[in-house]
Amino acid sequence: MPPRAYIIRTDGACRGNPGPASIGVALYDASTPGSDDPDAMPIASISAAIGTTTNNVAEWRAVVAAIDFAAELGAREIDLLLDSKLVVEQLQGRWRVRDAKLAPLCDEALKGLTRFAHWSARHVPREQNGRADALANEALDRALRGGPAWVARRPQDTVAPAVTASVGSESSATAASRITVLVLGRAAVCRVSVAVAVFVFRAISATVVSAARYSSSGLMVSRSVASSLIRAWTFDSRRCATA
Repeated sequence: MPPRAYIIRTDGACRGNPGPASIGVALYDASTPGSDDPDAMPIASISAAIGTTTNNVAEWRAVVAAIDFAAELGAREIDLLLDSKLVVEQLQGRWRVRDAKLAPLCDEALKGLTRFAHWSARHVPREQNGRADALANEALDRALRGGPAWVARRPQDTVAPAVTASVGSESSATAASRITVLVLGRAAVCRVSVAVAVFVFRAISATVVSAARYSSSGLMVSRSVASSLIRAWTFDSRRCATA
């Protein structure tokens, strides 16, 4: 059963102001002991690049995304831990929203909060918000590499890495088995090839040497054929050695 109460940490990042911006959201099951620890592992998260904007807009966009995500997950209560004092004070109504770019975001956040039975917002030092900050910067780095702009991980996705690893291991083992079979098969073919070459070499050599007893031209032929066979056999042996 999904959690009914979440602790949520958010952060907005901006490289330049304005500049390339992103958001990071980390959600924790409030019923889990230690979920309010800054080093706790989130059970759900958002890491998203949001284009070019200002740092304050990014902070508000992170809060709006967090509220929508928590509602989607079925939360009834949320406790927002934010390192932006501006957002906390404006969200609580203690500070006026003077920036025209922030007012619509504040209104959207407040409207979204009405979906919960209880909510709170607290300011925390930046050094206690490392997880959300890392998610935001991860999004910027990912966007620079041409990766997806928006990555959301839900509670049910927490088992995905283990499943993926299991599938990957199985695939690797299967691939290794196939490679082994191919290598062994090639080696077997090489051994047969060498054996046949040796047999043919000996048979032809015996025949040519026998013919050489009756003529000098036969002796020249025997040397020429023997030399060609030796070169061919040597090449085949080297190729098998690299198999």
